[in-house]
Amino acid sequence: MAARFEPTFESLRTHEVPGWFHAAKLGIFVHWTMACVPAFAPQAGSLPDLMRDHPADVHKYNPYAEWYWNTMKIPGSDTARYHAESYARRGTPRRAPGASRLGDSTHSR
Repeated sequence: MAARFEPTFESLRTHEVPGWFHAAKLGIFVHWTMACVPAFAPQAGSLPDLMRDHPADVHKYNPYAEWYWNTMKIPGSDTARYHAESYARRGTPRRAPGASRLGDSTHSR
């Protein structure tokens, strides 16, 4: 039977990992963000190469989909072009009535 844990750090600290865990040579990190929806990033090379080749506008060529939203706002970036071509036909998403954007003065805290 699986051990039961309370939703506290003290309870979780009592969890013992299997013996193989500390000897494992492979780790996998997975996360889900809104960037996973378009799942697009330009194939522009490694960050050191981009920093060498495009020091003034390295973010325009950002090769990470996790930075989609940020890179999309840079005029002329491959990501901005991709977004316009892929999503402009669908129209602008609307927020729910009464909803505000983060950073708006009407945003509740």
